[in-house]
Parts: sequence; C-alpha cells; structure tokens
Amino acid sequence: MRFVYGVVMAAAALLPAGAAAQQKSPQSQESDLAINYSAERASQTSGQSFWAQGGSAELTATFYHGLGITADVTGTHAANISSSGVGLTLVTTTFGPTYTWALPRHRSSPGALRFHGESLIGIANGAASVFPEPSGAQSGASSLALQIGGSADLELSRHFALRLVHADWLRTQLPNATTNVQNTLQFDGGIVFRFPH
Repeated sequence: MRFVYGVVMAAAALLPAGAAAQQKSPQSQESDLAINYSAERASQTSGQSFWAQGGSAELTATFYHGLGITADVTGTHAANISSSGVGLTLVTTTFGPTYTWALPRHRSSPGALRFHGESLIGIANGAASVFPEPSGAQSGASSLALQIGGSADLELSRHFALRLVHADWLRTQLPNATTNVQNTLQFDGGIVFRFPH
C-alpha cells in the first residue's frame, strides 16, 4: 500500500510541474474542471452485476501539444449489490497522463468536438459493505485502482463545454472471497469549466 500512496503523491507533485511547463509552451495551455454525473456497471465473480450511481470531479492540466495530467475523484453508491441486500459505497482517487485532441483545429470554437484519452492509477476505497478477509469480514477496504478510458466534449464557448460522454474501464482489487478483482465500466456526463492560460 505504501507503493500506491507513493504513486499518488508523485502524481500530485507533477501538477505544479505541469503548470510551470505551460509557461514555456505557448500552445494548448489550459486547465479544465469537469463535474459529472457517474453511473457504473460492476461485474462480480459470481456472474452477477449491479449498477451504482454518483458523481465525479476531474481536473486536467494540459501543458504541451495536448499532453497533460489528470486527477479524478469519483464516488458512487449502490444500495444492493447481491441477493443478500448488501450495499457498497466506492470512492476512487486516481492520477495520470492524458492526451487531448480536437475537431476542428480551433479547439475552443463553439461546436467543436474535443476528445481525451487517459490512463490513471490510484486508490479505491470501499465502505458500507462486506469485505471478507482472513481476519474476518470488514465493512471497509482499500486497494489499487487502474482506470483507462476517454471522453468527448462539445465546446460551448472558450470557457465552457458539455461532456457528452466519458467512458472508463476501472479495475479494483477489493476483497471478495474469490479472485479479489473487480472490473467496472464507468459512464459519466456533465459540464466542463475551462481556464485558458
């Protein structure tokens, strides 16, 4: 777990570096804050699956020709994830590199489409559930989180965009008495606030 915390801290330390790099490159310099509604389709090892709902906040600093760094915090809740009536609250905090490109070429023109690809790593925290462990069942647990995916935004103005869709594959390793692996599809949509530099 120390490795995970080290990765998170290193990614957080890179955000100021990205901002400093923005001053060196006159192109594609901006910060985005996306506030989204989130829905997740999670698969269990038993073959069952369930939906969870919540929200996310994603901060992206783009500093060189579409390259940037993203920090994402997503929280979702499901009241019933199995026939036993057990629920789950899941909060993931992830960081990593992102790449942005736009159609047409003028990135902030109204009506332009902008696409993002990202590969993030961090921590998943599960709560208000049952996590079987050798020492006994726990109501909370933490694990490594790997998040890969992308999004499409519709530009409304220089400072606002509509996040049409954001889809990610999320892999977590919370205790579940079998493989201790969960694969989840995340779907988001919301509003993006842009801060050009």
